[in-house]
Amino acid sequence: MSEEVWQTLPQDLQGALVQAASQAGDFARTEGERLDAELLRTLAPPMQVNRVDTEAFLRASAALYDKFGRQVPGGRELIAVIQSLRERE
Repeated sequence: MSEEVWQTLPQDLQGALVQAASQAGDFARTEGERLDAELLRTLAPPMQVNRVDTEAFLRASAALYDKFGRQVPGGRELIAVIQSLRERE
């Protein structure tokens, strides 16, 4: 919804929507992980699954984050938000 519409909602309704969205996000992540694991169990015997070294990927992409932060207005703040979300996992 637009910011304009959001601002017309009572505070208690805003709070309820924020809480519901957070719960829905948690559910979606949990359910997605469960479904991924189920799919891997189903497909893994004939299929080879490659795991990504996420730490190596994050280290290798650090320079891109720095460049993005310098070149894009508000980029540093956006990267900080993204990184904070990753820390919640």
